[in-house]
Amino acid sequence: MVPLQAMDCSCADAGGATGAAEDKIVCFAVETEPARVVERARLSIQKPGVDALALRPDQRIFAAGGWDGRVRVFHYSKAKPLTVLKVHVEAHELGV
Repeated sequence: MVPLQAMDCSCADAGGATGAAEDKIVCFAVETEPARVVERARLSIQKPGVDALALRPDQRIFAAGGWDGRVRVFHYSKAKPLTVLKVHVEAHELGV
């Protein structure tokens, strides 16, 4: 069982991603026969803690907001990291 603090999912492909206090983000798929949730990928992140996840409506990328104030962007279907944004850190420091 994977701890859960943040999750977003797509009805279009019956899958999504989850994050928690760990140093991992899990991408999953929902299968209908038999009914079960299957782990597609487990992505490691350098600093533990994810408190927000958002999957873009076209299911191409998703973003994870971390406890370290960074936003990590991933390719959804390939489960590959794309970039890390530090803008979130600056917003936290400003109290935005």
